[in-house]
Amino acid sequence: MASKQHYSNHRYYNPVYYYLLVPAGFAFLVLSTAYFVIHGFMQQQWMQGVYYLLAGVIVAAVIVWMQQNAVTTQKRIILQEMRLRYFIITGKPFNPIEHKLKTDQIIALRFASDGELIPLLEITLMEDLTPSQIKKKIKHWKGDYLQV
Repeated sequence: MASKQHYSNHRYYNPVYYYLLVPAGFAFLVLSTAYFVIHGFMQQQWMQGVYYLLAGVIVAAVIVWMQQNAVTTQKRIILQEMRLRYFIITGKPFNPIEHKLKTDQIIALRFASDGELIPLLEITLMEDLTPSQIKKKIKHWKGDYLQV
């Protein structure tokens, strides 16, 4: 298990994605565009230039799409988790309340312990707290050690 999470260390950045895939994909896109411009127009090798440019665009799109799908899936899982937690704690469905909240607020509330979830939820609804404000109010942090 990772070190105990709290407000200042809860964000997770996958080093392989952010320090290898994103820069390499961006470099490939830039180089393939340069190849297309230099060889496609100046040396009349436009077909090969188009292939490289297309490959660069596809690689960049796949890298962005891959991360976006992971984040979207994680948001859906957190929403399901919050629905279950709210029902277990209160015996009531979360659906009427979740429609009054923004997705980022629900995600921030996910870090609250069971004991402080309901009071913090009520404060969030009354004061329309930002995700950062919600997280700063949490005293007993419920870590998420399976982030994507």
